[in-house]
Amino acid sequence: MKHPILALTLAFAAGCSTRTEPAGPAGPPAATGPLKISGPFAQENLAVYIIEDPGAKAGEELITLSEGLASGSVKVTEKKSAEVNELLIENTSEKACFVQAGDVVKGGQQDRAIGRDFVIPPKTGPTPVSSFCVEHSRWNGHASFGASTQNAYGNGLKLAIQKDANQQQVWDNVAKSKGDLRSNLKTPSPASSSSLNEELDLPKVQEKLKAFRGALGELLKGRTQAIGLITAINGKFSAADLYDDPGLFRRIYPRLLESAAMESLAAKPEARPAPPAEAASAFLVEADKGKSRDEEIRKGLNLRTCENEKGVQFDYSWEGRRVHRQALLY
Repeated sequence: MKHPILALTLAFAAGCSTRTEPAGPAGPPAATGPLKISGPFAQENLAVYIIEDPGAKAGEELITLSEGLASGSVKVTEKKSAEVNELLIENTSEKACFVQAGDVVKGGQQDRAIGRDFVIPPKTGPTPVSSFCVEHSRWNGHASFGASTQNAYGNGLKLAIQKDANQQQVWDNVAKSKGDLRSNLKTPSPASSSSLNEELDLPKVQEKLKAFRGALGELLKGRTQAIGLITAINGKFSAADLYDDPGLFRRIYPRLLESAAMESLAAKPEARPAPPAEAASAFLVEADKGKSRDEEIRKGLNLRTCENEKGVQFDYSWEGRRVHRQALLY
């Protein structure tokens, strides 16, 4: 299969094209040039497209939440009076820590998913961040979280976390994803717990994920200016994630690929061809159209949300620099 490279005159730093509300904090900087999209690269019913920015430059190095937890330089804990929808993150490292909406942390009173993107500056004490329970049945355990095991998968769950901020919808989507995954893979049911993390331990899921990593895990090799990816499942676009820093994207890519693979495994396979690269570029262009609103989450961290009838885009900037853009289709 040929995988064309398509030049896309689209600014990674462009904002929504239609404003209907008063402007909030200053938006991200202007674009550096056209993007390039290569793909589709397919495995089973999942197709991915790699986005490159010829003008991209490595920025100030950020550590990820999973890296920080693994090294012990980042700690995630329950509040003194534990609350389902808020956790504390402490960063004792010399580098800022990037936390992505949907990152799942394991432990505490119950497993949680982070509610929004955050950047925790170096040497920062316990900082409150929004969270949602992804383990309905448990409320006991420890004050701390030992690891960040995955990013939430499936647009229904991502939207419940980041757009609607609705705990019941989060639980409903976790239960649906778990049920669909076990039904499609014909694994033992019912589940032994309500945690979103549980399915990762199933041997059949691990076998499938190994195949996805083998087929798609090396796509960034030689692509030093890759900044993001687009995913399609059963011939329909699902999501796009773009990062300002190629180095940050490279380290997050394995987690994004796993999340996309889990979403594809939970969907019933359909014999539809993957869309061409031209359609992937149109998807990004359309995501930048619609009604927008600006919000200062905290000093230095801003969010611009752009919504139209097809989907919603979340656009985070940190100290004037765009960090992460995520577009989700309904």
